[in-house]
Order: sequence, then structure tokens, then C-alpha cells
Amino acid sequence: MAARPLSEVSVGDVVGPVTVPVTRATLVAYANASGDQNPIHQDESFARSVGLPDVIAHGMWTLGASGAVVADWAGDAGRVVEFGTRFSKPVVVPVSRDTLVSYADASGDQNPIHQDEAFARSVGLPDVIAHGMWTMGAAATVVTDWAGDAGRVVEFGTRFTKPVVVPVSGNELVVQGVVNAVDAETGRVTVDLTTTCEGEKVLGRCIAVVRLD
Repeated sequence: MAARPLSEVSVGDVVGPVTVPVTRATLVAYANASGDQNPIHQDESFARSVGLPDVIAHGMWTLGASGAVVADWAGDAGRVVEFGTRFSKPVVVPVSRDTLVSYADASGDQNPIHQDEAFARSVGLPDVIAHGMWTMGAAATVVTDWAGDAGRVVEFGTRFTKPVVVPVSGNELVVQGVVNAVDAETGRVTVDLTTTCEGEKVLGRCIAVVRLD
């Protein structure tokens, strides 16, 4: 296909719609090519066992399919100099008092501000708060689930901006990610994460770098 000239492009032009078929065979082929053999993409029983409605496509297959539509429209994949996306639905991560007890036992962090409401209030906190490292880990888990393998996360950094308050009724984190850079040569994808609780950001400058095939 001939490259599309700039003179033929205007603000408001529509690309597509283009229908991209995907089958179970597509997912098997992508898994073999990428090395991402996470069973949620091939094993229906496993996918349902972890709360999914059925087998799901790899996130990077979906990203690549979208990118291919743009490349076809431009006439040359080399003309695509930036391509970004975001998770279409934020991921909600529940947290309860039991979550904090389990995390304290696993991590060894038995600071009473994470379990004793009276103590937490005595030091000026509104209630029991989640461990900062639990909050960071919860956000990181969203990225690893998206990437398909925790080993693919090569960098993860953030700063704590506000504690997550956990009343008796529990609370929840809302994690939203945006892919803001894809390095085709190294296979590295940079993801910016926004993590909020009750509408307020609890992690700042939260950035993950993921290595994909």
C-alpha cells in the first residue's frame, strides 16, 4: 500500500471501522509466538476459575491489532512514531481488615496502625490504614496480570501520596493504566498507573516498565 500523504489528512478524519477477527487458534498462535502461555488465554476452565467469563485475548495482541489498523491506514508501519492506549476498564481491588491481617502476618509488619482502630486514631489517623507496600503491590499486580507474567515487569516505581483508610466495612482501590511508550527494539512498554481510593490519588508518579516479546 502506498504511504498516505499528509495533504490528504485532516483533523476529524475517521480511521475505520475495521473488523479484526480473533479465534482460539489466533490466541494459540500468538501465545506460541510471544511466549505468553498464561492459561487465561487458552484454557476456558482455568479462565472461569479466576472469575473471567471465558478465555480472553492477550492485551498485547489487542494493542497490536489496533496498531495494525493505524499502520494500514498510514500505508507504512514505519510511519507510526507513537502509539498509546489505556485499560478500557479500571481494575477495582478490594481491601478489608482481614486483608490487612493477612498481609501483616505474611510481611511481618505488625504496626498497630494497620489493625488496631483505637491505636490508629490515637496517633491522628482517621481509622486503620493499609500498609503502603500492600497498596503498591496491589497496583503492581494489575500490571503483572495485564502483562501475563510478573517476571515481565522490569521496573516499578511510585511515591505514596495518601494512606488508604480501611474502615470495618472495607474499601477499594481503583487502578487505571495508560501505555505511554512502546520500544519495539527492546520490547519494553512503559505504563503510567493512576491508583485512587474514594476518588483521591493514593500513589503518585506510579510507572511500570514491562518487557514483552
